[in-house]
Amino acid sequence: MSSLAALILSLYLFSAVVSETVILRHEDIPKSLSHSIDTELIKSCAKKFLNENGKQDLDFFRKVYLPRCLSGTLDLDAQPQGYSSGKSPLHHAAENGFVSEVKDLLTNGSNKDLKTNDGFTALHLATKNGHNDIVRLLLSHGAAIYTTSNTGETALHYAALKGNEEAAELLLNNGANLEGKEKNGYTPLHLASLLDYPKVEQLLLSRQANINARSYSNRTSLHLAALRGNIESVKLLLDNGAEIEAKDRDGLTPLHLASFNGHTRVVELLLSRGAVIDAKDKLGRTPLHYSAMAGQAHVTRLLISKGADKKVKDLNNETPLVLAILNSQEITTRIIIASGQSET
Repeated sequence: MSSLAALILSLYLFSAVVSETVILRHEDIPKSLSHSIDTELIKSCAKKFLNENGKQDLDFFRKVYLPRCLSGTLDLDAQPQGYSSGKSPLHHAAENGFVSEVKDLLTNGSNKDLKTNDGFTALHLATKNGHNDIVRLLLSHGAAIYTTSNTGETALHYAALKGNEEAAELLLNNGANLEGKEKNGYTPLHLASLLDYPKVEQLLLSRQANINARSYSNRTSLHLAALRGNIESVKLLLDNGAEIEAKDRDGLTPLHLASFNGHTRVVELLLSRGAVIDAKDKLGRTPLHYSAMAGQAHVTRLLISKGADKKVKDLNNETPLVLAILNSQEITTRIIIASGQSET
């Protein structure tokens, strides 16, 4: 068995599902190879990396894959019939951070842009799992940077999702698409804002990412940051010119979303930057309607103290007080009544 074949076999064994059983029986290993594979290490690592494909793969390794390795007829990118993930040895190596193995596989001609059944390339998997040395290595070998997964993500989307600033910079330096959209219409900036990674956001903005790019629900990055209560991201986006009154497909502004979700600090910040306190969505509802109906006591008090209209009616002729009552929100009902509005 060649050292490369031993390497490939080891990579698959790392991902086999195990309990307390022996991953590779000693009788399966030729004596000439006994010095090449540390079976105890393989067993230990395999227990950490459970494979979604099930225990039946172990029989495949023993009965089919190992003989092919021994015969030297192994296709580096071949997949066994019925193998559910579609992962090649390079995918496994990139996903688990095996730098030298990735280097060997690339040197020996492994397809660097092969996709799994989910549409992931080795570059996707390395980026997603924070293996930046492998990201760098794949890029140096010309890995395709614009490739998207089945749900539309590029590697840059995954760098943003994970807050991986180093990988994001590597990808951008190699021409990654700043404005690519995944299944929800989110750009990398949307995702970094949603998950509150200001350093990645700042990097993307420094490379001229569109700060007001719209998702398929017409939301901006500021909408997502406000929705999640990500105060640092909200501040960064506002400082860089984000549209504070942007409306999504339902007519909701960032202030509506922050109010409904009870993010008091974000509400305070948006108001201090000039957000319209009585902005109306397509139902004619203001942020106070939303905080009242959601039972957000602190935000309701804040909005009232800042002059929100307590008597404003939506398209159903309902005030914030009515919505609080209809939604059984006793606390916000009391707050509105105590503030001076007892009529509905």
